[in-house]
Amino acid sequence: MKTSRLLTLSILILGTSFALLPACAFSKKMQPTAPATVEVPSSADSESVWVGKSDGAKSCAKEKGISLDVMAAQLQSVDIKILAKKKISDGKMRIQMCGADKGDFNGFLIARKDADKAKALGFNAVPGIH
Repeated sequence: MKTSRLLTLSILILGTSFALLPACAFSKKMQPTAPATVEVPSSADSESVWVGKSDGAKSCAKEKGISLDVMAAQLQSVDIKILAKKKISDGKMRIQMCGADKGDFNGFLIARKDADKAKALGFNAVPGIH
């Protein structure tokens, strides 16, 4: 009888302990990762603008999205100088389903005067990037 009570009490304490842990404590996969930081040149002021384009990455796909370097070559092919580049997210919630768009973008800091040339290639201004 004493053993039964001790076992019941142990299970209760253990169960309560797990209930108090945050959900991400159970899976390292769920823990957030720090975003990559990019050194932005001192020339990055009102004369420059961030532009971006979807990298085409899909959930569960073996292939990754278009790399920064491949997409940078698109901009450089029309003589656009890239001041900085980084992977960015659109920040929107996404459905967790294979084949769904992941919302990842390749972002590039370029001279404001080249924004129209970038737009002709399908790039859009990305506000709020620092």
